[in-house]
Amino acid sequence: NRPGSSYVRERVDELDEDNFVYRFSHVKGGELVNKLVSAQFQLKIMRKAEGGCVVTHSCEYETHPALPHDQRQVEQMKAQSTALFKKMEAFLLSNPTLYCFP
Repeated sequence: NRPGSSYVRERVDELDEDNFVYRFSHVKGGELVNKLVSAQFQLKIMRKAEGGCVVTHSCEYETHPALPHDQRQVEQMKAQSTALFKKMEAFLLSNPTLYCFP
C-alpha cells in the first residue's frame, strides 16, 4: 500500500433530494496522495416514465502536472466503476424487498 492510499476522506458538496443529485469531492487520501490534485464526483438518479430509473455517475479530476496522462488507466478506472454499478444493480434487482415497499 502506498502511504495514504488505504483511505479516502470525502466532502459532500451538494445533496439535492428533490432532483436526486449527490455531488462530493475527495479531499484527502486515495489517489490524491500520488496522482491527483483534485477529484469531484456527481451521482444523479433520473426517473424513467415507463418505470425504473437511469443513474449517471461522473468524475472530474486534475492530475499532478508532473505526471503523464495515462488513458489506459482512465479506461481501467471507468471499467471498474461500471462493473461496481452493474453489481449493485444486479443485487438490487434480485432483492426488491430491500428497497420497494407496498
